[in-house]
Amino acid sequence: MTSEAREIMEKLKDKTAEYEAIASSDSSVNHEDIDNRIITEQYMPLGSQAQAEVQRLRDQIAQMQASTVEQIAQLRVEAATREAE
Repeated sequence: MTSEAREIMEKLKDKTAEYEAIASSDSSVNHEDIDNRIITEQYMPLGSQAQAEVQRLRDQIAQMQASTVEQIAQLRVEAATREAE
């Protein structure tokens, strides 16, 4: 097992113990939902990071497209100027 996997397993054990302690003192907490809550907490930040990265890449693509359009327009002006001479 890699150190990263071991760290994740430790975090999962800690969260499981935390939620089981809450569930033992709070009858409204469903024991079956503990795993789902832990998984959601572990993977939601990753999803948020992925969404942020996708947005960053979309913004970068939009900038590149705008720059390309601007360069094409500039080249057309230069070509028209050369033709006129």
